[in-house]
Amino acid sequence: MIRRNLITLLGSAMVAWPLMAQAHAIDCPATAPATWGVGGAKLSGVEILSQPKGEKIDEAAPPSLMPDETKIADGTLRQYWTMNDTGAGWDFFVDCHYAGTTRILRIEADGVKRCDRAITHYRKSGDPDPRSVDRLSCD
Repeated sequence: MIRRNLITLLGSAMVAWPLMAQAHAIDCPATAPATWGVGGAKLSGVEILSQPKGEKIDEAAPPSLMPDETKIADGTLRQYWTMNDTGAGWDFFVDCHYAGTTRILRIEADGVKRCDRAITHYRKSGDPDPRSVDRLSCD
């Protein structure tokens, strides 16, 4: 009985492993990479980019997507993007922007289905609150 249960458990784990290995997850780091030399600058903005496969991104006018949904509740701005639903001929990227630098951390986002952004202590005026935390994660 114990041996049969162990074999069943191992068999189900072997089936589940390929599903877990295919999961995609992207996060903009909370602070800029240390190698940038900007002293732990906080995440201050994000962009979601989409363009035809193989085309070079025009850095002067990146192909930024508007969020599919934006809402504010309890002082937190939430934005959502649906990703990779336009067919196989498109590349998706996440651009992470950090305070005090014009450098951008660009992350490939092929295979990601949705990106969620939350900014705490959000002010509609656009003035940043020092307590504000900007987060982006994609699955």
